[in-house]
Amino acid sequence: MFPITVGILLGLAIGAFGYSCFRWFKIISSGQPDPRFNDYKQRLKNVLVIAFGQTKILRRDFKAGLMHAIIFWGFLVIALRTILLFGMGFDQSFGQWFIPSLPGHLYTLLLNLFEFLVLLAAFYGLYRRLVVKPKRLTLSAEGIKILNMIALLMISDFIFDGSRLVFENMAAAQWAPVSSIFANIFKFISLSEGRLRVLGAGAYLTHIS
Repeated sequence: MFPITVGILLGLAIGAFGYSCFRWFKIISSGQPDPRFNDYKQRLKNVLVIAFGQTKILRRDFKAGLMHAIIFWGFLVIALRTILLFGMGFDQSFGQWFIPSLPGHLYTLLLNLFEFLVLLAAFYGLYRRLVVKPKRLTLSAEGIKILNMIALLMISDFIFDGSRLVFENMAAAQWAPVSSIFANIFKFISLSEGRLRVLGAGAYLTHIS
């Protein structure tokens, strides 16, 4: 689709990630040694229950905790979608063996539902920061920026997916209930093929950026 553009974006992302890891490694390595492989059963349980289950944050403040947990769980689901999208940037047929299959359809359904939930969670986070303003929450431009970026990621993927449904396979819309809403809007307002392709390409590049 956009092999050069996607290659540049991927290279920049890997470089930024590597630099961030290097900075954190310097900070962590300055600390005292810690036996990381003692009591591995308890450590594994903590990873599953506390990290993936998000139990601590849910107990502390259920509403805010659920918001953070949904965003965390959502990005775990979206991880495969990110791989597929980057692959499609180099070869448009990338992942076509998986997407039309039953597991692919079920994943598309799960992805749509979680992206919608993550979008709601981001809006709720903005509502808390800008309207509710709890005392223990520090209002920061960075927090608002991150929540807006999360919302933009979800919306751009719905737009991209909706444009693909119009062009490629409206029959698959039953597996993408939210994306199909966007597809039906595009059809209702009678966007020309050229404009819809530009909109879809813009949403794709916005999402992977």
